[in-house]
Amino acid sequence: MKAVILAAGEGTRLNKGWTIVPKPLLEVGDKTIIEHVITSLKEAGFTEIIIIIGFMSEHIKEHLRNGVDYGVNIEYIYNKNYKDDLVSSLLLIKEHVTEPFLLCMADLFFKSSVVKKLLEKKDNLNYVCVDTKLQQVRRIEEKIKVQTDGDKVQQQSLVLPKYDAIDCGIYLLQDSIFDVIEKCLEQGKKSFPLVITELAINGQFKIHNIGKEEVVDIDREKDVEYVLKTLYKNVKK
Repeated sequence: MKAVILAAGEGTRLNKGWTIVPKPLLEVGDKTIIEHVITSLKEAGFTEIIIIIGFMSEHIKEHLRNGVDYGVNIEYIYNKNYKDDLVSSLLLIKEHVTEPFLLCMADLFFKSSVVKKLLEKKDNLNYVCVDTKLQQVRRIEEKIKVQTDGDKVQQQSLVLPKYDAIDCGIYLLQDSIFDVIEKCLEQGKKSFPLVITELAINGQFKIHNIGKEEVVDIDREKDVEYVLKTLYKNVKK
């Protein structure tokens, strides 16, 4: 199974519009954000990683190279439309993935145990990692909300009148999702939450509750501070 990391966006909320370094290469402790992601994926058993790049792509390729320093093999795919929704990036990997795959964002901080538990799912359905600890979610107004029915997704969106979970940005996906994406695009549904909702209508998208675990979306300087103070124990001073 391959892991796909989406690292094409500009990340202007943390970068403040700077063009010195792309967001995935900003440091959290003794590693860049994306190096933390790669390390967690490697610890979860992944050795084949596809990275979708776009904004300042050469910097990311130059820093990570072929992945040998991290014990993985990295394949890069460039998305010239990196300012679009992530579905444009997903379609680019259609010919590179012929089996279930893991998808995650490049600006997350999470332990490998989150992914290991997700990989225990064996029912050939699609899964999204969710956090139901709503009172502990930071800046919840910016998060993708998920309305669930038991272990199934009903719908998800940035704005929902009723929801009981938050999308963490880590997914276990079947390769059949590409056909659904193309169908959604034909219908004018251009966002990933709409694709998930389309699959959810047929009961094909389920949730994986991360429980006591934590997945931090690193969007601002305060997120870096939070990770360093509460989650990251091996920071080089």
